[in-house]
Amino acid sequence: MTNLIDDRSEIVFFDLETTRPDQDRALLEFGAILVCPRTLAVLDLYATLIRPEDPSTINSLRDRPNGISRDSVASAPSFREVADRVYDILHGRVWAGHNILEFDCLMIKEAFEEVGRAAPEPKGAIDSLAILKQKFGRRAGNMKLDSLAPYFGLGEQTHRSLDDVRMNLEVVKRCATVLFLENNVMGATEMLRLFEGCSDGSGFVDPDEVSIPSIYAEPCQFPWGTPRLRILHKNAVLQICCPRLRVRVGLDAKFSDHAGRPRFNFVVDASASLCLVLDACHDAAFNQSKDSGSDSEWRPVVMRNFGYLSSPTVRLDLPAGENATSGAEIYRQDSSGTTQKLTFNASSAGEHELETLLIRGAAVDAYFSLEPYDYMQNAGIKLVVKKLVIHSA
Repeated sequence: MTNLIDDRSEIVFFDLETTRPDQDRALLEFGAILVCPRTLAVLDLYATLIRPEDPSTINSLRDRPNGISRDSVASAPSFREVADRVYDILHGRVWAGHNILEFDCLMIKEAFEEVGRAAPEPKGAIDSLAILKQKFGRRAGNMKLDSLAPYFGLGEQTHRSLDDVRMNLEVVKRCATVLFLENNVMGATEMLRLFEGCSDGSGFVDPDEVSIPSIYAEPCQFPWGTPRLRILHKNAVLQICCPRLRVRVGLDAKFSDHAGRPRFNFVVDASASLCLVLDACHDAAFNQSKDSGSDSEWRPVVMRNFGYLSSPTVRLDLPAGENATSGAEIYRQDSSGTTQKLTFNASSAGEHELETLLIRGAAVDAYFSLEPYDYMQNAGIKLVVKKLVIHSA
């Protein structure tokens, strides 16, 4: 005889609404959507309000803006009455939801115990909160649905079970799409190079060769629909090469970016000609951004500490991905001029080796692109290293 659990390949996204944390926890609503694991097509859905067994729980309820009211709950079926349907939906399937491992799964088990029934057993569990924190980082604050929904333009969370399940499913789809595009669309970096017209890796110019009046910024729409600015010089995407930059602040990989990935950047002294070029790029991008309606606060590319005997500096970013320096070529050159390409893995040992090379006082030849960003009311230009030559002392 075939095991029922083996037959049920569908994924069931579900969500619960309950009484407030300051009350004895009681279920008020159950909602679930059954989806195909191969296509995520919706196969079935079910939602019901649930009447708590204790009348005092109902009497203490306050009407909520989302439609859950004392009257609607009082006229709803009890959990005992819907337990068969809930069991049939959940048992033997993969359970999915936002924070279900720490909340919803436990509440379901308790609800069945209270009515003297065996609780349904999942084939597996997918907690989108835990997974997205790990894979997507903390781009949307605390990564709860009420933060993720506005991040993806999905509106406000209603805190109704079926609405929240639909939102959860849509958030998972969008997060997966973003991660796919970042990591798998021609390696992302190659895609950007293709659209920037520099797929051969050439086109870097020395700051002394840049014509300031020929610098301008324009909006660019990429294939996946994310608008951004790009900076051009004489009708070509501007990329800069600077020999013998002196490292002011070395690499420290203990910090993370907005996506939760290690942040590999370091600070170098900037020559007068480089400052002139970067200031012009900042002005061009800033004006284009304001003309497009952005009200984000712009951060200068060149860092100047006025009143302190210090030359201007700029921050260079090494793109971090699956390994320590994906997207950047790094070389070491000794005093005889011999150059060796370096590779680093994603381990802490690889990160440490890179940190020992990019220390204060080290000289580097940097080849970098200028990538405007506008995120969470902060805007500016990142200098992203494409190639780096570290000179041995």
